[in-house]
Amino acid sequence: MKRLALAMIVLAFFGILIGMVASVGSYFLDGPIWASQLGIALAVIAPVIALGIAIAVLITNASRQTRTGVEAETP
Repeated sequence: MKRLALAMIVLAFFGILIGMVASVGSYFLDGPIWASQLGIALAVIAPVIALGIAIAVLITNASRQTRTGVEAETP
């Protein structure tokens, strides 16, 4: 579960990075306006979704751990 949370945080980072590159690249290369808007949307929406999943995974894992008293993660 912790690996899934870490993967979502990494996905959020790359979502921001790819979105910003797409947006700025489209602007400077005189691309279509929808490409720039898509890049901005990706830079905003991807991290929100990914970090939401990461927080939910960490909360779920923490609640399992407190209920059982031991680490609930399976190898």
